[in-house]
Amino acid sequence: MRLIPSLLLLLVTSFSAYAEKLVDAKIILPRSYAAPGQVRQIIIKTTVKKGWHIYWKNPGESGLAPSFTWHGDNYDIKKIHWPTPKAYTNAGILNNIYDGEVLFIADLLVKPGTKDGKIDIKADIDFLVCKESCIMQSVKVSSTIEVNSKNMIETMQIHPLLSKAMDLLPRTVAITNKDIKGNKFSLDLPNNLHNKELYFAFDEDGIVMKQGNQKEGQFNFTSNEKTELKGLIISKEGPSWRVKN
Repeated sequence: MRLIPSLLLLLVTSFSAYAEKLVDAKIILPRSYAAPGQVRQIIIKTTVKKGWHIYWKNPGESGLAPSFTWHGDNYDIKKIHWPTPKAYTNAGILNNIYDGEVLFIADLLVKPGTKDGKIDIKADIDFLVCKESCIMQSVKVSSTIEVNSKNMIETMQIHPLLSKAMDLLPRTVAITNKDIKGNKFSLDLPNNLHNKELYFAFDEDGIVMKQGNQKEGQFNFTSNEKTELKGLIISKEGPSWRVKN
């Protein structure tokens, strides 16, 4: 279970009126149009002030994940794709964080039956931004997309920022041989993951890897609590892989 230390809560409360903008975000549309019933991927480009960080969907032993609240009747956000986080330790507390530029991808469905014309895409995003202290900051983002029910010519070219965002998403790896006992895990890794410094980021809120090592292609690690093997194998060189059970 994830806990927010009382000191962190005090710091968040004390700095709730912090005036400096520590995080900004905007919506970028790789395609400016969509047909009713069609799914489009949109990008939420987020910029975090140097020296500060925000959190992954499982923040780790403290912190809070960004919260997205979408406004609009003519579309649904079916899924948020979270880029690979970094492991960050401060005062013995392990977190999964982002800093600098962060590219979230959202799957936007234009509802069937939506009339042709422009529709507004709006969201409020709440971030816990941390350094020595932590501050809650909210960002409003908006854009418009053209709904067109007529047949439109699609280009095969991928928007460069969408291509960059997709490269930051985890790949999939199949683990054929694994041993799980309580909070102890042992995985036989495919050859492409041998001899890498690895970290396992659990999906479950508040669960983190406490100890880990790799020897002769076997990745052994423990978690702070008993949990399922669901999450990402992250290489400190950058790439990550979602474990496929």
